[in-house]
Amino acid sequence: MGITSSPTRHTVTEPAARPVPRLAGWALTALLAFWGVGAIGGGAYLASAPDGSNIGFELDLLEGTPFPDFLLPGLILLTLGVAAVALAAVLGRAVHRRTAPSWMRPILILTAVGIDAWILGEIAFLWSTVAAMPEADRNFFYVFWAVYVALSVLIGLLTWRVTRRDSGD
Repeated sequence: MGITSSPTRHTVTEPAARPVPRLAGWALTALLAFWGVGAIGGGAYLASAPDGSNIGFELDLLEGTPFPDFLLPGLILLTLGVAAVALAAVLGRAVHRRTAPSWMRPILILTAVGIDAWILGEIAFLWSTVAAMPEADRNFFYVFWAVYVALSVLIGLLTWRVTRRDSGD
């Protein structure tokens, strides 16, 4: 924000809206929406049955993590999902208008970091437990993690592209 003055009055001006690159903006909007909807579903499933029964997980999966059950991880994932979907809606509107409000940059970056932290934290906490599973179950987690690591990296790269100071196509 800046302050401009004239001999008779002072006005506060908001930072100018920033241009949004169209292709990267739409791609990021779609990926945030996809990730967010999945996170809302997964978080709701985990939180609604903290013993893991409705998603087919045993509490043993959480051994070695700071969580006694799936309630808190479910709520965290649900919150990240709602944030990602809401941000995708706001970003979609910004892309359509070709400008984004100045507050969107830090929120996009924070969301991308949250998404990256979620998947990397999940892998770090569950790696040993998953490694001891039967091959089919282990492979499911490895493929799931590979897809979501790739997705989170892509979200991070697109966030960087969309939030660069010189954004624009």
